[in-house]
Amino acid sequence: MAEGNPSNYFVHTLLRARDWQHRPQFDRVVDWWRAGGRGVFALVGMGGAGKTAVAERFLYELREENSQRDPPLPEPHSVFVYSFYNDDKPENFFRYLQMWLEGSPRLDPVLSVSQIMFLVQQHQGLIILDGLEKVQDSSSRGGFGKLTSPSLRDLLNHMACGSARELSVLVTSRFPLADLRDSRPRYFYTIVVEEIDVGTGVTVLRERGVRGTDVQLAAIVEHCGRHALTVDLAGGYIHEYGSGDPATPLNLGTMEELQAETEQEPDDDRRAVLMQGRRFARIAERYREAMLNSDEAALALLERICLFRLGVDCETLAAIFTGPDAENVSGKGLASLNADQLQKKLDWLVRMRIVEKSEVRRVKSEKENSSFRLHPSSFSYSIHPAVRDGFLSGISRDAARTSHEAVRQGLEVSLGSPPGENPSDPATLDLLEEIVHHTLQSGHVSEAWDIYKNRIGGYKNLGWRLGAYERGERICRAFSGGESAASIRPLALEGEGQAEDEIGIRGREDEDQILTNSVRKYLLPYEALPEDAQAFFINGWALYLKDLGRLAAAAHCHELNIEIRMRRANWANASIGNLNLCDVWLLIGQLKKSEKRSKKSEADSPFTLLPSPFIEALRLAELADNDQGRQNGHASLAEARALLGEVPAALADFRAAQQWQAKTDGYSIPLYGKRGVWNHTLLAQIGRHDESKATAHANVD
Repeated sequence: MAEGNPSNYFVHTLLRARDWQHRPQFDRVVDWWRAGGRGVFALVGMGGAGKTAVAERFLYELREENSQRDPPLPEPHSVFVYSFYNDDKPENFFRYLQMWLEGSPRLDPVLSVSQIMFLVQQHQGLIILDGLEKVQDSSSRGGFGKLTSPSLRDLLNHMACGSARELSVLVTSRFPLADLRDSRPRYFYTIVVEEIDVGTGVTVLRERGVRGTDVQLAAIVEHCGRHALTVDLAGGYIHEYGSGDPATPLNLGTMEELQAETEQEPDDDRRAVLMQGRRFARIAERYREAMLNSDEAALALLERICLFRLGVDCETLAAIFTGPDAENVSGKGLASLNADQLQKKLDWLVRMRIVEKSEVRRVKSEKENSSFRLHPSSFSYSIHPAVRDGFLSGISRDAARTSHEAVRQGLEVSLGSPPGENPSDPATLDLLEEIVHHTLQSGHVSEAWDIYKNRIGGYKNLGWRLGAYERGERICRAFSGGESAASIRPLALEGEGQAEDEIGIRGREDEDQILTNSVRKYLLPYEALPEDAQAFFINGWALYLKDLGRLAAAAHCHELNIEIRMRRANWANASIGNLNLCDVWLLIGQLKKSEKRSKKSEADSPFTLLPSPFIEALRLAELADNDQGRQNGHASLAEARALLGEVPAALADFRAAQQWQAKTDGYSIPLYGKRGVWNHTLLAQIGRHDESKATAHANVD
């Protein structure tokens, strides 16, 4: 693989495999590649176990001049590298992927996922996807490890089935690739990256500058849980603050202490992750204690880098956290730094291997021709996601909220002039999405809701206008504190909304956030909104989920929306909620879902085969005296009856829908929109072709 190959596209730089020590998992990757490298190969393991190091080393040895094997590894035709740690938005991934496949820095036009899959089948090379867990479900309720992006799921499944014979995919993730694991495509391979051996750990410590005998260093490796990143951080700490003395206390906790702290977790794998998380928190505490005494400004800078999910450049850090006005947010030490001093602190954190420096490139829209173009690269600073939580744990809630508020204000400034209603530029939407995130983290839920609903445009813009369903669903998850839609359950506390200061910035990982009998005892961010706004939010989330094909979760959200609307006696919106639920059930094919049947008996009701949402939609529309709801209710009943073979009843309901359409819109024949499509289909199926054609043509016109 020639280093200057113009067809290579490194969107992001993989974290370097410093002081590389051989891992058996690397040999497995090499064997897969020599055998043809077909399909998808996944490296799975807890954060910091060395997955990215294996991938980066593999990429390094693909260059013939770097290969330490005889014969050298076969070189790929070209390479595409993307890190979801740097940019977790699947829509951006597909834009960059299209640029690589087409060999052009400009997107004109932007292709659909289906068109990209066609290009994938014609392409040769290697795709490396790092940090896939950023777009996987992290909840413990049924969906763990499933990709949140249907487009990405379909692409990986397409590759793992062998559709692209000459294009290979290497993936790293903390979570198992549940979609591929469950479907078991022919060309899907996965291995677990686990503990390093003691000898490897001893070598890492020596290369970090730790002195002592092998026995002394082996004890440190064991104390670190034989975990690659923990060993590396411990070595850096001992060298910097203990002059390399192996007797420098780390106090990461004994095995007995760690087991006692995590005994409530029944799953062995998750318990191991929790134990390692405790070690991360303690090694972070050792660094914090030392830096408070030696360089308080560097510690303040490090903690504030942790607040940025996707990295941050030096200019943004300087603009937000330095200067006289920033002292209350940053502390005197950090606020007093000039640009050169700030850069030196960043360089020192990079040398300490606590912070990573990477090159990033951005896709921006070309307004004059509505295309997209790749813009020059810049440097971004981030902290390893496995370590980030450890350093965040030392920031007080008030300090974190204040800092998030400062970040929000800084991003508002970088946004420039207001983008206007219904923005479509991806860079603008990315920035607004980050502003929503930091606004939520600063505890201002109402302001975040206003940004989403009125500045981003809510579902009307993201769903109806742009088809940006994944972005919309991702923002909705932010309002739920990271909980998946399917896992949301009623709050155990009564009342409309709650004070915003009750909402923890760390979401569902706060100690006071517990589950009892599947009923939450803690608040999700959106529950700080008035109840009508909560229902509006949940309904919008359901619409995104339906568009993404996640129908069970969509139905669950619609049911929660209906529950709120009924409690508020908002019959018109409850009717709409039932209609939306009907749409989902029609797609699922659950017209006879027994637990949702009408309460009327089979003997006296023509509705006995229909689940209650179809009945309720019409009943509530009549209760609300809502003519639009009546026509939609009759049309949904008609479609359901048509699917059940009840043709005369279906035709009667379509006629009723036409009558209400005439009353509300001024004309009765034909039905238009979705109602018209349903009517057209039934008419065609029963042989009334002239009426069917007239309905179809009228809807086209």
